[in-house]
Amino acid sequence: MFLEGMKIMLGDKTCVKVEEVVCGDILMTENFAQVKVIAVIDGQEDAVTYIKLQSGGNIVVSADQKFLTAKGLVEAKDLLVGEKLISTNLAEKVIETIRIQDNKKKVYGFYLEGKDLLVNVNGFWLNSCIE
Repeated sequence: MFLEGMKIMLGDKTCVKVEEVVCGDILMTENFAQVKVIAVIDGQEDAVTYIKLQSGGNIVVSADQKFLTAKGLVEAKDLLVGEKLISTNLAEKVIETIRIQDNKKKVYGFYLEGKDLLVNVNGFWLNSCIE
């Protein structure tokens, strides 16, 4: 799920906080395809995982968020430093550091036209805005 306050890119290449996304918005994917939001869900997570990539960039997700690795799908809480995440364009992104912190955070997810629930982040499914 996307943590409250995280910025993602809309189809017009502007960045908004995930909590500002509404049904009908167009989101930009990593390969610059545009997808329409057909439903927004929200909830709360008890633990948050902070991942720093060697290539630059940071990922902040719920501890049970799944990532594709050479071993298959792995939850964020089970990832290891040095492990390679596989992005949607099949590029490998190596984990430099990882930290899990227990704290309650509001989260959001999106159902997209023609797709299942979209919950992955930061260049793995959506084009996020890393500051």
